[in-house]
Amino acid sequence: MIDTRGFALLTVLWVVAALGSVTAAVLAAGYEAGALSRNRILLTRAGWAREACLEILLGRYDGGPVQAIPEVDLGNGTRCLVDVSDRGGRANVNTAAPQFLRALFHDDSLVAALLDWRDSDGVTRPGGAERTWYLGHRRRAPRNGPLASPDEMRLLRDWGVRDEPLLRLTTTVGSGAINVNSAPPAVLAAIPQLSREAIARIMARRQVRQPISSAEELIGIVSRASRERILADYREFLRQTTFHADRITVRCVGWIDGWPLTAMMLVALTPQEHRLAVITRQVQ
Repeated sequence: MIDTRGFALLTVLWVVAALGSVTAAVLAAGYEAGALSRNRILLTRAGWAREACLEILLGRYDGGPVQAIPEVDLGNGTRCLVDVSDRGGRANVNTAAPQFLRALFHDDSLVAALLDWRDSDGVTRPGGAERTWYLGHRRRAPRNGPLASPDEMRLLRDWGVRDEPLLRLTTTVGSGAINVNSAPPAVLAAIPQLSREAIARIMARRQVRQPISSAEELIGIVSRASRERILADYREFLRQTTFHADRITVRCVGWIDGWPLTAMMLVALTPQEHRLAVITRQVQ
């Protein structure tokens, strides 16, 4: 006689196991849905923080240099910051003259390699390199045109770890004119007409947030020797410098304490008389 109690017990065990699996799946799905919902809420808060820092930047502008905003506590663990990048404060490696590049790089061979990389011919400068050298060393051939970004300089012959700081001083966009009111001292020092004293005066005016409005004003606040140095090649000085930012890029970041993700936005701004006009916004 078949013992039906054994089959019944086995059936019950199967049902219990199945229910356990279903329950676990439901709980897992519920946990995942809860986590996704929480992440959406935190991301929304981070996005608000990102927008708040942009509004703070726009509200603080007083017609002077656009200042970065260090970390701001908006309450309840919500924070934001703004980084500022003025492309006029960097040297454009696609348009800069050889004399300027030598003063900035302090390496004639590296400058020659850059000039060979960006020019359209195949003639190798002394100390430089063209297609034959790169292919012979199993490296990418030179672009023979404008660099796409400063990072492309890492492909140059003779580029080394010691040259990495140059990436923070250079750009590949803009007119090439150096903004005297935002360029770092290392870039200002590469402008032949500027003496150490003139650079010191420029930096002192930045510290009190009183940008220099024109070349004429700069000439008026420096010594006779520095003034004569500028006037000796005044037309070239005017060609390679500017005293006003035409376009500024800011990076707005918002986040929540203890949450690994951030909300970021790149905003292109152009200074007007007493305000900053937003040109583009790119949420990332």
